[in-house]
Amino acid sequence: MEGMKGTGGGPLSVEPEFMTTKLTDEDEFLIIACDGIWDVFMSQNAVDFARRRLQEHNDQDVAKILLTKP
Repeated sequence: MEGMKGTGGGPLSVEPEFMTTKLTDEDEFLIIACDGIWDVFMSQNAVDFARRRLQEHNDQDVAKILLTKP
């Protein structure tokens, strides 16, 4: 496709970027998100927000709230 990354075009890519990591007992949670969330939040800000929300409310809507947070 013309304009795709790797074809001499623009910044878009059809190839997913992924990584694997082994979770341990020390991990509190895992945030899995598309790149759009990282346009709004820095990684540590998302972690801080999720941690605070879970500590205060222990609710399962953290992901929904994180995505709608202005």
